[in-house]
Amino acid sequence: MEARSSSLVATLEDDGLFVTDEIEEPQANIFIRFLRHDRTIQVFALCVLLGAWELCARAGVVPASFTSEPSRFFPALWDQLIHGNLVSLMGVTLTETMIGFALASVLGLLAGIVLAESRVAEKVSRPFLVGFNNLPRIALAPLFVLWFGLGSSSRVALIVSLGFFIVTFNTYAGLQAAGRDYMLLAKTLGVGRIRRFRRFVFPSAVPTIFSGLQLCLSYAFLGAVVGEMLTGNQGLGGYFTLQLSSFDVDNFFAGMVLLVIVSLALSSIMRVIELQLIKWRQIEMRGLEAGASGRGQRGSNRSFGLRPRDRSEEF
Repeated sequence: MEARSSSLVATLEDDGLFVTDEIEEPQANIFIRFLRHDRTIQVFALCVLLGAWELCARAGVVPASFTSEPSRFFPALWDQLIHGNLVSLMGVTLTETMIGFALASVLGLLAGIVLAESRVAEKVSRPFLVGFNNLPRIALAPLFVLWFGLGSSSRVALIVSLGFFIVTFNTYAGLQAAGRDYMLLAKTLGVGRIRRFRRFVFPSAVPTIFSGLQLCLSYAFLGAVVGEMLTGNQGLGGYFTLQLSSFDVDNFFAGMVLLVIVSLALSSIMRVIELQLIKWRQIEMRGLEAGASGRGQRGSNRSFGLRPRDRSEEF
C-alpha cells in the first residue's frame, strides 16, 4: 500500500503536481470565538452604551431632565406604542420616506446610467448637477412648503432633492469603475453594448450603487422628519416638535428609538438584497480567503498543488 502511494506521488510530481501537508488551524480560545459573533459584539456594545448613559444621568454627570435615561424612555416608548398614537405617526413618516426614497432612487439610477453611457450628457449636465447638489436643500425646505403646500407633497419633494444627487453620483461612479479585465473579456467575446452593460458593467457597480441607496435612505428619513417639524402637524416630526415644546424628553427619545429601529430594519433589508445580487463576488473572493487561511493551518492531511515543470530535463 505504501509502495502504491509512493508511486502515485512520484507520478503526480512528474506531471507537475506536488504534495504538501495541510495544516490544521489551532483551536481558538473562548474569547476569540466570542469575538467572531458580530451580533454578540453589537448587543454587548449597545448594553455598554445604555449602561453608561444610565449611570451618567443618575450620577448627575449629565442633566437627566434634558437627556432622559434609558430606564425612563423605554417604558415611555412601550406606553406610546400601546396607548398613544406613535404607531400611526410612524406610519405617516414611513409612507412619505418610502415614496420619496423610491422616486429619488429610480430617478438617480436613470440619471447615473445616462451620465455613464453618454459622454455628451455627462459633459453638459455634470456642472449643473454639481451646482444644484451644493445648494443647502434643508434651508430650502420652507420654499418647498410654499411651492407644494403643507401636505405630504412638500416632504416628498424635499426627500427627492436630498437623495437624487446621492444616487446619481454613486451610480455614475460605480458604472465608471467597471473592472478592466471584465471589459476586455466582453470585448474579446464580441458582446453587444446592452448585454455588456447587463452582464459586466452593472453587476460590478452594485456595491457602489447600494452604498448610495443606503445613504439615500438615511437622508430620506431626515427630509421627512425635518419637513414634518416645519409644518408641525403630521408624522414623527410634528410629534418631536410637540414633545420638545413641552420639555417631555422621555417621549421625545421614545420616538427617536422607534425611528432608529425602523430605519435599521429597512437598512438590513437592503443589505440582504445587496448580498443576493453580489453572490458572484462572494464566490470570487472565497478562493482568496481559503488560500489565506490555508497558509496558517497545521496538521497532517494531504493537499495537492501545481508546480511548474522543469523543461530543461526534457532536452
